[in-house]
Amino acid sequence: MPDSTPPDRPDATAASDAAEVEVEMLRRLVAASPDAILIVQDRRFRYDNQALHRTPEDNRIGLLFADRAPPAQQPAIWATLDAVQAGELPEARVEWESVVTGRVLESILRPITYEGAPAVAAFVRDVTERAHLEQAMAQQARELADAVDDLTLYRRIFELGRDSVVLMQDGVVQLSNGALLGGGRASIVGQRVEALFDPETLTRLRAEAQLILSGDMEEGLWEWPASDGSGRPRTVEAIARRIEYRGRPALLINTRDVTERKAVEVRLQEMSRTDALTDIPNRRAFYEALTYWRDEARRSKARHAVCYIDLDGFKSVNDDHGHRAGDELLVEIARRFRETVRRTDILARLGGDEFAVLLPATTEAGAREVAAKLLADVQAAAAAHEGVSASIGVTTFGADDAPDDVISRADREMYRVKMAHRADRLSARSRQQRGAP
Repeated sequence: MPDSTPPDRPDATAASDAAEVEVEMLRRLVAASPDAILIVQDRRFRYDNQALHRTPEDNRIGLLFADRAPPAQQPAIWATLDAVQAGELPEARVEWESVVTGRVLESILRPITYEGAPAVAAFVRDVTERAHLEQAMAQQARELADAVDDLTLYRRIFELGRDSVVLMQDGVVQLSNGALLGGGRASIVGQRVEALFDPETLTRLRAEAQLILSGDMEEGLWEWPASDGSGRPRTVEAIARRIEYRGRPALLINTRDVTERKAVEVRLQEMSRTDALTDIPNRRAFYEALTYWRDEARRSKARHAVCYIDLDGFKSVNDDHGHRAGDELLVEIARRFRETVRRTDILARLGGDEFAVLLPATTEAGAREVAAKLLADVQAAAAAHEGVSASIGVTTFGADDAPDDVISRADREMYRVKMAHRADRLSARSRQQRGAP
């Protein structure tokens, strides 16, 4: 029989404290970001760290993304946003000038899941100075093309740029306003591209660079791992465009350190797999676990079990005591479930008053023993609420079972148990009315 002994309370407390510290660190990281970090769903703002707001009252939640872009640009921006949310684009970049503030905003869009539904993580930066600088330099270049040396002009652009700028031609760095990979090097001018990137990144960059130089691609957006002078890992992002240098095509590459943004992105992905109320995995994470253990069964030939838990009488708690009392009961039940299941088991809240537990390498008999303990947890947590209990369906699955089929079987078994409980209660009530023992 699997070991279902609850872990020591200090370990659970330490894990909870660590989770709180991690969440607080994430909040500080998001709040300190100079870029706007947004969650957009169905074209509307769902979250905004207000990094680009002029005043705290400039609340954008619920409003349309890019509603301050010029009207002629809005359809194209929203079409791109919809494509990213639908998963048709892994990443997109849009830029517009606000008709309200006059600021030029650059937004990198990536798909995520928010509250169980597709959404978009948007990382927005105010690039007004850069945009105006580019416009001014372009105008100056046209006016002074016959009088100003190209090299001097490019050096001025590099020195004024906020991001690192590199000019590369024939696979060699011709000009740079800073070391591309850090490490304390004063200059990378004269270095070949092979010395700057790992082989995997180099292969990808070369392929896209040829498309940009030939005019088949307007710009490329790249990321690669790097390290600073202390050896700490970081992530560098680069945007490359074609430019003429001394009469021949070259690549103008703007780079920036996006380590902080990537860390926030990872945490947002983790948050999208966690139930906000109980802090346990949500339905999406549970389906991913089902898929993983189904695939594992193909290798090990083992079978695994699922307990599908639906609370009985829970609606009366909300009706009689309010939704806050209902939420507190769900949190307490989840806490007790965590102490009952093994560390290798996957506990999740599927939604509402429904929970599920995946028990790897567990027989149906073993799962029913766990189910009895889970039922006792519900009854103990709901001791102050008369009539609250649970119906638990148990099923097993192996290599040939799709996750949807596993959940459907467990749900049907739970419903059968619920109907049996209801029949038992009706029978007991009838006997009581007849005065039968």
